[in-house]
Amino acid sequence: MLAVLSGCGGDTAADGSTVRTHFEELAGFEAHLKILSDLEQSVLEYEVDYVYNILA
Repeated sequence: MLAVLSGCGGDTAADGSTVRTHFEELAGFEAHLKILSDLEQSVLEYEVDYVYNILA
C-alpha cells in the first residue's frame, strides 16, 4: 500500500523516474502506517510498522 500512496499524483517523479524505479533502487525502507476507519458511530484505528531490508 505504501507504493500506491507514494504514487498518488502522477506516474513519474520530478527527476523523471517512476515510483516503481525509486523503490526498486532502495536497499530497504521503514514505514509506519496508520489507517482510520469511520463507520457511522464506530471509529476504528489500525497501526502497523513495516521494515524492509534486502541485506537482512
